[in-house]
Amino acid sequence: MNVLISALIWASTVGAWVFVLGYGVLAPWWRSDVGRHLWTWGLMVALLLTMIVVTQLLGRDYAGREGVRVAAYSLLTVMIWRHVALLARLQLRRRTRGRHDQTEGGG
Repeated sequence: MNVLISALIWASTVGAWVFVLGYGVLAPWWRSDVGRHLWTWGLMVALLLTMIVVTQLLGRDYAGREGVRVAAYSLLTVMIWRHVALLARLQLRRRTRGRHDQTEGGG
């Protein structure tokens, strides 16, 4: 079972970096809020998975580990709260549009 889990972690890590590099090079992700969010989210996932892989290879006491952990978990925190902000903004926009549609339509 451990071999399967390790293989899945490695495959996920490679896939995450392929996405980050591919999207980063091939798409103008910086032009839109959604594009920036997708690329940054992919980067966060790639960093977290890489942190797991490096720990599998080097153990828990490799040089620079604390800095990597702080960077990865800081990005995770920022991205989670960015999700919350996007959700709130979209829901507020939807409710505002709904009220606007009701007042325009039937007066």
